[in-house]
Amino acid sequence: MTEKKYTVSKAAKLCGLTAEALRHYDRTGLVPPHGRDKYTEYRYYTDDDLVALRTVALLRRMDISLPDIAALLQENNLNGVIKRLQDAQTQASIKIKQLETGISQIRHACAVYEKLSETQPPEREGVYAQTLPERKIFVSSVPDFPHAGNLWDYRAYFYREIAEKDREKFSFGETAAVLFEQDSRMFIECENYAEGYPQVRSLPRGKYFCLQCAPENIERAKEVLRRSCAEAGAAIPAWYVAQLRITGLLKWDYLLKMYAEN
Repeated sequence: MTEKKYTVSKAAKLCGLTAEALRHYDRTGLVPPHGRDKYTEYRYYTDDDLVALRTVALLRRMDISLPDIAALLQENNLNGVIKRLQDAQTQASIKIKQLETGISQIRHACAVYEKLSETQPPEREGVYAQTLPERKIFVSSVPDFPHAGNLWDYRAYFYREIAEKDREKFSFGETAAVLFEQDSRMFIECENYAEGYPQVRSLPRGKYFCLQCAPENIERAKEVLRRSCAEAGAAIPAWYVAQLRITGLLKWDYLLKMYAEN
């Protein structure tokens, strides 16, 4: 009976692998082809080779590494095979736990960004006026500016400055921002707070001139707002705030707000 011969592409298709995978298995000695055609020098595989290739494909689906698969195929002791499979099972269990942790973190990130998309201001061009109520804010006690580290879980950034016994008395809004005075300090709006914390301050009610800008253009935008205040006959304040508008995973722009009341 003539032995069936399969080309690389045909064998790969029958085993659910790629032709490049079969060539790699040949180069590394994992599953070499049965032989080469004496006229074309093309590799060819037999039915026995297909069994070996399907076994490798199955083990790869179990997330067993190629070096471990090679060791398994060379193992001549059944207890040794069982031990290697048990080790692979342990590694798979660890990976499952890591994936479950990753899924939980992805869900948390989705919830954060979905909430931000609902609460952040819409994109607008040019200077516009906005009347805002008095707001209580919690200002970081150390000079800082927005970066990936303090924005990923920004509530924790502020809660760390609150005594543990008082933390349940505080609740914060959704939007992080920066207060610019002599330096820059991150802040967040307070919905509830405990007395006795100097970090809790008030932003006055009244009219604010607002302008959206990229972080690198903040100085230019600040000058535009100062001119708007001057043209409106308002005193130029010694402070202004910049609300963050999240635009991407690690990207944001600023919505500058300058107080325009005398």
